[in-house]
Amino acid sequence: MKSGLENLKLDHWSKIVTVFAAAVLVISLTVEIKGVPNSEVTLFSLGAALIGIGEIINHPWQEVIVPPSAIYPGWMKGEGYQRNTSFMGVLFILSGVVLIGYRLYCIFKQTYSHYAQHWKKHPE
Repeated sequence: MKSGLENLKLDHWSKIVTVFAAAVLVISLTVEIKGVPNSEVTLFSLGAALIGIGEIINHPWQEVIVPPSAIYPGWMKGEGYQRNTSFMGVLFILSGVVLIGYRLYCIFKQTYSHYAQHWKKHPE
């Protein structure tokens, strides 16, 4: 019996980011993490997974046959993960960036509001 993981090739950085972020997301949802709130780890890993999914959508595997020209006298076959931007890919990337950016904003706001309250109580 074959599992779905046999066809999973981690041959592009976006696939590695997506798998790693999904693993961290599952861990943050199931195990209590010490030192960092689980909600922050969950949202960061969800944002990274969304960015990875968007990049996978925007970088499909493509094969191209190039006819002979003055530069390349023979036929040439090109293949790889070339960027092919799509609306859904950009939507996933933007939602991931917004999610991570919002969490960073909340963290900095919470951190600096604590320091601002301290400075108001003890002016130099």
